[in-house]
Amino acid sequence: MTIRRVVTWSALAIGVILVVAAIAALRYFPTDRDIRRRVETLLSEHFDATVELKDLHVTLLPSPRIDGGGLKLFPHNRPSTTPLLSVDRFHATATWHDLLQPTHRVENLDLQGLRITIAPKTEDTGVRGKEHGGCQGERLHPQTAPHETAKSSPVLVAHLSAPGTTITMVPREQKKLPRVFTIESLSVERITLDQPLDFEAVLTNPIPRGEIRTKGRFGPWVKSDPGLAAVSGTYRFDKADLGTINGIGGILSSDGRFDGVLEQILVEGKTDTPDFSLDTARHPMPLTTEFKACVDGTDGDTYLDEVKARLASSPILAKGKVEGRVGVDGRTIVLDARVDGGRIDDFLRLAVKANPPLLKGRVSLTTSVKLPPSKRSVIERLQLNGQFGLHEARFTPRPVQEKMDEFSRRGQGRVEDGDVANVASDFKGHFTLSDGVLHLPDLAFAIPGATVAVHGTYGLVNEQIAFEGAVRTQAKLSEMTTGFKSLLLKVIDPLFTRKDAGTVFPIHVSGTRSHPQFGVDVKGALTRKVK
Repeated sequence: MTIRRVVTWSALAIGVILVVAAIAALRYFPTDRDIRRRVETLLSEHFDATVELKDLHVTLLPSPRIDGGGLKLFPHNRPSTTPLLSVDRFHATATWHDLLQPTHRVENLDLQGLRITIAPKTEDTGVRGKEHGGCQGERLHPQTAPHETAKSSPVLVAHLSAPGTTITMVPREQKKLPRVFTIESLSVERITLDQPLDFEAVLTNPIPRGEIRTKGRFGPWVKSDPGLAAVSGTYRFDKADLGTINGIGGILSSDGRFDGVLEQILVEGKTDTPDFSLDTARHPMPLTTEFKACVDGTDGDTYLDEVKARLASSPILAKGKVEGRVGVDGRTIVLDARVDGGRIDDFLRLAVKANPPLLKGRVSLTTSVKLPPSKRSVIERLQLNGQFGLHEARFTPRPVQEKMDEFSRRGQGRVEDGDVANVASDFKGHFTLSDGVLHLPDLAFAIPGATVAVHGTYGLVNEQIAFEGAVRTQAKLSEMTTGFKSLLLKVIDPLFTRKDAGTVFPIHVSGTRSHPQFGVDVKGALTRKVK
């Protein structure tokens, strides 16, 4: 037998062996139908859900690979036409060595179009009733939240990637907007069905526009109530453009941490905006905040438990919530705010074009704040209702302060007393703001020797002024001047004198901030219109 024949017969023998081995392998290895049935059973048991799987295909050589799509999971305890989880396409790869281990190891799992929708239960399970869920109920912590003991996982996924993932928290109240988290990229390492998993994600926040990078831990999954699945981690929000919110400007950065369960995520963080501005003035101001909040998965709202802010040198304390309504595009901010020991010049510099600001001094105020969603600028949709006090204020333009000094001298009857100079002014009153117009129903203004009580409006956008009221002075009209004028005015002093004041006369102010027009209602004074 020649060498050629030996080689030929050997090759033929090897070929026969390979064919037999291949036939045996086809009988031994699972088919697409087997793999599909195992996948559906595993997902159904873990998520307590009905599984729909449009297609699945298994490739065994040269290495195992599973491709499929149209995956949907419908939870048994939440009848709904919206699946708990859906995936457009998925691809999984592994090695033979990994698959033959007791815990089957999948090297890579890629998910396209992953959507998770967490809906509230239709009935109370005894864990906590409807009134106790979310941020308005008892605050839960991952270590104390009710959970289940999961079965040992038969599968380990070494790496998962899921770009374009969305997580939707459906509120209990139908009038509330769902909270939607859109994740641009999601990367998870070492996933098992019975243990928490570590993740990293990048989110693009639409308003204000910016990129959020987060990393943390999620799970394990609670199949009877997914809203109780634990989540914790840290985040960084960089270069958020506040200019995407109509009416304000600045670049915001923020970092912090979060901890809780999906239906109740507690967040602590801080923000820094070195160039915060309003379009009514466009004067950049430093604004920093420290906050504690709760993101409520049961009603889609965010509850601001505590906000400590500082605008330049002025401290601001606030609390409230950010809430949404069905049929309304966007969310409404509702706050209660307080300023103690702030500076009026900080707030005027932020809101008014004049630079330097008209007044300097200490300010205290309390107000409710409401900012509904709209395409209008912030100043036009901002709604305020509160009261304020302005102490030891002085006007920054020298001519205006000199007028105040002269007014004080005349009000005290010390017309030629040069020691009366740089007098301080005090203001107080209630205020409301709506549609960009500031309403002051009872503004009281006092300087040594005189008080002014007026009511009216000031337009923050058009700067229109419309006030009327009365001036009361210590001195009589004749004591506000000297010489021959003083003698003449003595005759009419009784017409302007009141029991509690030397002189009282009605006034009105109109025009604009840059061109105000002052007037005295002589007829009103003579007819004693002001008592």
